[in-house]
Order: sequence, then structure tokens, then C-alpha cells
Amino acid sequence: MTKKCNYSFSAEKNYKLISERKVSFEEIISVIESNCLLDIIEHPNPNKYSEQKMYIVKFNEYAYLVPFISEVDRTIFLKTIIPRHKATQEYLKIGKVMRNKENISNIILDAEENALLESFENDEWQRIKNFEQEKHISQVAAANYLKKDTRINIRISSSDLMRIKQKAAYEGLPYQTLISSILHKYSAGHG
Repeated sequence: MTKKCNYSFSAEKNYKLISERKVSFEEIISVIESNCLLDIIEHPNPNKYSEQKMYIVKFNEYAYLVPFISEVDRTIFLKTIIPRHKATQEYLKIGKVMRNKENISNIILDAEENALLESFENDEWQRIKNFEQEKHISQVAAANYLKKDTRINIRISSSDLMRIKQKAAYEGLPYQTLISSILHKYSAGHG
């Protein structure tokens, strides 16, 4: 029997991304499941970035680079999340991007992120050959990761539900997924 594919990531890195970049791995996984995976790219030189690929994901009307490694046990390990204006222009065909959150061009990158970004900006990465198959695997892994195994019932005001649905529509997510994500962040100590 084959092990189901799934996602993993560093909880410490996730916490840092939430506090510094206002985005989490859970949100990226959720938009991958919601068909917002724009591309999967790889570096043509396997010695430079061995076994590493990069998702380009649409989140909040912006494109993010998400480097990852596919591990032997079919786990997809997400390394970081880097917002990129160049990818937004290329993949979302948006000229001038307006964003109501703080200026994401001022984010601080570590050495590995800077190297990845430089190689991306120099157009060293190319689309993988089997994109549709890899996209499907990524979406199945996202569904497995986000799979809910416990049910709850809650009562909220209809006006709160309406605002939640509006925010979810803006994010491109089902409102149930947004609620679950908020609860997950809170339970993980990030809310």
C-alpha cells in the first residue's frame, strides 16, 4: 500500500512567516487545494538546487514563490514563502499591484531566500515537464493535509457569517476553509 502524499513544514519557520510576512504555510496549502497553483518550476542545474522545486501560488491577488522538496515518503516539505512582484506581473498579468497590507518589498530575506530570489529574477528556473500531474499530486496532498476528521457545530450571528463569507470570497477560499484556518491558527498559538 502506498503512503498518501501530504505536506510538512517547520513550525518555527511558519510562525516567523506569520509574524513577519503575514502569510502561513496553511494558507498556501489551502489555496493550492483551491486551484490557485499557478506554476511549478525547477532549476535546470540539479547540482545547484538538488531535488528542489518552487510553487508559484496566487494568494491575496499576489504571486508568492514557495520552494519545496519532495521527500522519499511522498511528503512535500515547504521551505519558505517569498512574495514576488515579478511573478505577480508575469502570472497574474497585473501591471501595478496595489496591496492594502504593509509594503512587502521591504521584507527581510535570509541568505538562502536571497539566492533563490536572485536565480528566479535571473530567469534561471523553468516550468516542470509534467506540470498537470505534479499539480494534481500537490492538490491531493493539500486535500490530505486539510482533511477534517472532527466535526463541530457553532452558532454565530448572521452578520458575522456574512462578513466571513465576504472575506473568504476575497481570499478565493470557501468560507468553511477560512473559519477552519482561523481556528487552526488560534489553536496553534498564532492567532
